[in-house]
Amino acid sequence: MATDTEEVLNLKYLRSAQGILKITELVFLLAAFLVVRTSWFTAVLDTYIFFQVITIGVFSAIFLFLILTALGLPSRLPCISWSVTEFVLDTVALLCVFPVSCAAAVKSHDVNVLVAASMLGLTVCFLFAASIALSFQPLHSKLSPHISAEV
Repeated sequence: MATDTEEVLNLKYLRSAQGILKITELVFLLAAFLVVRTSWFTAVLDTYIFFQVITIGVFSAIFLFLILTALGLPSRLPCISWSVTEFVLDTVALLCVFPVSCAAAVKSHDVNVLVAASMLGLTVCFLFAASIALSFQPLHSKLSPHISAEV
């Protein structure tokens, strides 16, 4: 018998590999943002202002997706392919965070705090790649019957 919490929240998604990856991505993005935000070196480096904008923007998008998924919106809106949505979100996030993290690493001038922020950004990129690989598997299994039937 389902409890009220299980009816409101999709705890199955939050406990899955994709849900755990999303939560981990959020933690690392927030840590990267806070490390840069609390550093006084960022006042002179425009690269880190852009780094902050990208990390908080991607954080917001992933947080919104996680909340919508945790609230069970995919079961209420079956017309949207949520695996494709997650795949596109992770791909766009990877394409945004990776160049900014590389630029932040180059512009760090051996300041340990800024190197740590860029390494957190690159770690998040690895998590995005893992999430892309996991979200591609259900997408590929949905498409493979159509592909094999046409060949």
